[in-house]
Amino acid sequence: MRLKMGVAALEDNPSPDARALMEQWNAIWNDYYFVAAPDKAPPQDARAPIVPDLICFKVEDPYYAPTNGYATMIQIDSQAHQVYVGNAITKSLDVLDSRGRLLTSSAVDSTLTHLLKVPEGWIGTQIGIVPPNDLPLGLVTLYDRTEKSLRKAL
Repeated sequence: MRLKMGVAALEDNPSPDARALMEQWNAIWNDYYFVAAPDKAPPQDARAPIVPDLICFKVEDPYYAPTNGYATMIQIDSQAHQVYVGNAITKSLDVLDSRGRLLTSSAVDSTLTHLLKVPEGWIGTQIGIVPPNDLPLGLVTLYDRTEKSLRKAL
């Protein structure tokens, strides 16, 4: 919460306003949050089991990945009849055919979360690291489309 509220930036700011805000922040933290916080996190409520009950869909494993996958993006290209999968574990953009078979896999710089088709190629949004964090590692990259794959434009 310190980073989200900008408290870290105030700590090094010598202005009187920043000092007053830091005094207020410390009072809030020490008098409320620290005192009100439980010693141990309370247990979560029981959850109903997840049931695959989507009657209009059939769950299938495409068996394309030899390792565990962490899909951060799934995009269907209806013109090429392909599926694009952003995989956070392998840092790759996997291209599958319409039956879920791997056609190609291209390395990406960081976790891919979105593709946008533009006249120059495909623009990929990358968020850096999963799970969320404050490291500024996000990127926007232009990819060229080949017959079977997307490759980072030079």
